[in-house]
Amino acid sequence: KIMTSLKKHAMTLNEISKMTKITSGGTLKKYLEILQLANFVGTYFPMNKGNKSKNVKYFIADSFCHFYLSYVVKNRAIIEQKNLKNLFQKIVLPSWKGYQGLAFERLVFQEASLIAKVCGIDDEVKLVGKIYPDAKIKTQFDLVFEKFDNSLSIFEIKSSEYVDETVINEFEKKIQSVL
Repeated sequence: KIMTSLKKHAMTLNEISKMTKITSGGTLKKYLEILQLANFVGTYFPMNKGNKSKNVKYFIADSFCHFYLSYVVKNRAIIEQKNLKNLFQKIVLPSWKGYQGLAFERLVFQEASLIAKVCGIDDEVKLVGKIYPDAKIKTQFDLVFEKFDNSLSIFEIKSSEYVDETVINEFEKKIQSVL
């Protein structure tokens, strides 16, 4: 139930509780801790919500589990027939670009410490998270490093062979919209 609830997007403890009907107290927290220890689930803080534990968002960290829940579970009967050709093209391909983009975003977020190191800010990072749209901020930022000097390093994550000035211009507009 927990993993299935997380297949579309990250959720808070209370959101998972509502979706799974598992009380958000000890039982659900314990299950989530076990899933985190097994590296099936990861967490991050939405940076614009404060770093209180009630704001923590949980997400599926394991790529195979995410693929399995997204495609195999709902198509199991078709897959088990084994007599249909081109199943990948018929089942996965129509939504692959969107899935691939989110999978890449998850991968990059999971490797945030490496990105900070490559950017030369690994010793300065206090907190890693994302910024989600809310009443004040109308846009999403995929990877945010809050540094000890209280400044932010903000990254846009794109899965593409080629990124042109359009992406850069859109990112600059997103930054301007929150200043």
